[in-house]
Amino acid sequence: GKKKIVTAVIDPNRFEANRFSPPDGLEVEEREDHGKKIIGFFLTVPQGSRKTVEISYALKHSPMQQTEPFQYDGWIIKQPGTDEYPFTFQITIPEGFRFVSHSDDLTAVDNYLQFSGQQTKDLQVKATITGK
Repeated sequence: GKKKIVTAVIDPNRFEANRFSPPDGLEVEEREDHGKKIIGFFLTVPQGSRKTVEISYALKHSPMQQTEPFQYDGWIIKQPGTDEYPFTFQITIPEGFRFVSHSDDLTAVDNYLQFSGQQTKDLQVKATITGK
């Protein structure tokens, strides 16, 4: 089922304190840094279990109104100090557009790019997109 979204506890004085109990829900941090939007979340996945998180967002100023090719550049940052783990990521574009080029780690399938495998490092998501 869906979990409620709560503000992430990012202050080390709080989450490292004795008897700290994490909030009930998916802890999400959303902020801007040097003109880039950063979305992060904290999730506990017990060993031997599996959890799925689906994130959907729209760009503030849609480049889909452009007629010239445009560049999408983002990063999926691997949690430092964790072992590799299975990970799937997709970026979808509307019908009428296509990927001209993309990062080598990604596979183009119809109207989306996908990474599916073990996340062992930070993943750059870079693509050039144009109208068909």
